[in-house]
Amino acid sequence: PLTSDENVPKVLCPLNNVVMLDYAMDFLAGNGIQEVYVYCVSNAELVEEYIARSDRVQTNKSVMTVHCITDAGAKNPGDALREMDKRGLIRSDPFVLMSGDVVSNVNLKGVMKLHKERKKKDSSSIMTVCMKDLGVVSDGDGAPPA
Repeated sequence: PLTSDENVPKVLCPLNNVVMLDYAMDFLAGNGIQEVYVYCVSNAELVEEYIARSDRVQTNKSVMTVHCITDAGAKNPGDALREMDKRGLIRSDPFVLMSGDVVSNVNLKGVMKLHKERKKKDSSSIMTVCMKDLGVVSDGDGAPPA
């Protein structure tokens, strides 16, 4: 656990005195995302209360709509995606799926542009994943772990 209180969701933990969810909302708003679904598996009421009173989230609401979804049954991002699809909530192409505790400065507009170009050439290109190469992981002695 990141906190001494196991009931505090990771997205509400601060990093450099800024709540993780605020970083995510700023990132999405800055990249032109117009609609956000915050998918809560546990402690949804804490996240909903935070969104309702957060100055940063309220500021971003002028450029995007924020919705909270509660589903205690989701065990992984795939479960969340299936449920959102079943509810007819995925209406844009492309759409962005990210964890609420991500801090990023990736050029999301550029990634979406590349995704659209790739999909235009090959309609089966339905997903683009952004990853960062962190180099070789070592077990401390300079050798990769066995």
